[in-house]
Amino acid sequence: MLRMLKNLGRKLIPKKLFTTAQPYWHGFWGLCAHYYYGKPSDKLIVIGITGTKGKTSTAHITYQLLINLGASCGLISTAVIDSGQGEKLNWFRMTQMSGPTTHKLLADMLKAGKKYAVVEVSSEGLAQHRHAGINFDIAVFTNLTPDHVDAHGGFDKYKEAKAILFKALSKLQITNYKLQINPKIQKTIIANIDSEYGLYFLNFKANKHITYGIKNTTANIVATEIEITPIASSFKLLAASFKNSLPGKFNIYNVLAGIAVAESLGFKLEDIANATAKLKTIPGRMETLQTEPFTVLIDYAHEKASMTALYETVKEWPHKRIVQVFGATGGVRDKSRRTDLGKLAGQFADIAIITDEDPFDEDPVKIIEDIAAVTKQYNKELHRIPDRRIAIRKALSLAQAGDLVLITGKGAEQRIARANGAYEPWDDRTVTREEITKLHAS
Repeated sequence: MLRMLKNLGRKLIPKKLFTTAQPYWHGFWGLCAHYYYGKPSDKLIVIGITGTKGKTSTAHITYQLLINLGASCGLISTAVIDSGQGEKLNWFRMTQMSGPTTHKLLADMLKAGKKYAVVEVSSEGLAQHRHAGINFDIAVFTNLTPDHVDAHGGFDKYKEAKAILFKALSKLQITNYKLQINPKIQKTIIANIDSEYGLYFLNFKANKHITYGIKNTTANIVATEIEITPIASSFKLLAASFKNSLPGKFNIYNVLAGIAVAESLGFKLEDIANATAKLKTIPGRMETLQTEPFTVLIDYAHEKASMTALYETVKEWPHKRIVQVFGATGGVRDKSRRTDLGKLAGQFADIAIITDEDPFDEDPVKIIEDIAAVTKQYNKELHRIPDRRIAIRKALSLAQAGDLVLITGKGAEQRIARANGAYEPWDDRTVTREEITKLHAS
């Protein structure tokens, strides 16, 4: 009913007026939903996770850790949602849904007996006040790099949008319901101190501040003796040894954030280490579909920082050539991505296949040509294939034994955004598996 009223009101408001009033609109309906659904976030311990990259993985890792530690936990993330009925791929194609949707998911968690909720939070969602009414207890900052800058009107505004979560934290109430779940709960800010912006987010008021890192040894939680392989990583934290099946240095940061959350909730380090060893691959994040005769990897990397981190990881893996399928998002997303991704593919891929990603209202071919204009300067084998399935098929057909095929940009997303608000059902993982099966059968 609440969502029906919200959607009806949205249709009646002129577009120009709605654009101006959007934050107030979302904030109003978020608060309405908070009360309509019985104030569910007052009865759950809610962990909000934000940053430029790593927030989806950190959210999923934190969710897994809490479950492995015996805590009943729900999850709302870009990749996966668990509102009480088990893990399902995010069908909304949004990191942070509207207030009514989020509060409904939290209410479902509460009804299912969940005690904790991990919620991934986006800068756009915060700027539009979609978080209104959510009683966060822990706010986690992963890192900050230029992304969504065009949509926010500059990097400083992007940073300020992220900060909304941290500004709100000290004003929120620790309810008796939360204390009954965990008497040790305090309003807590957790930040990656290796990020140059870590201190900015730590300056906001909270009962407790926790830092984590690898380079900065003054952090509360520091990983040492790091070892990374193509299929796992390990490190030491004080006297405890941590091992997990998530490859890449960036995943160590994500795991450290999850450890910081668990420690802040009073779990013992030894138990957290055991829980870390049980972590599973996150859908669409460094997800390997096959290793022989060549490796096929699906990853969500879609902007400069995440793509750089991906290449830094896979360059250490044994491989002959890299065949990459990628594109860039259209609409209001930063057009600088086209140059950044074009350069990275030119520098690191042996064969670059540029394809459709999420064009929104832009001409997909124009986006592809913008990227190709940069990549072709590196004199690598280059293909422009707008149809994403055919592009994936082409990559698999070109791959030889020992090669590494990277399919990036979508991860586990379930739709491609088209013009006029239309969406095409899509899953890179499903399509790639289908094409691998056809290839093996031919």
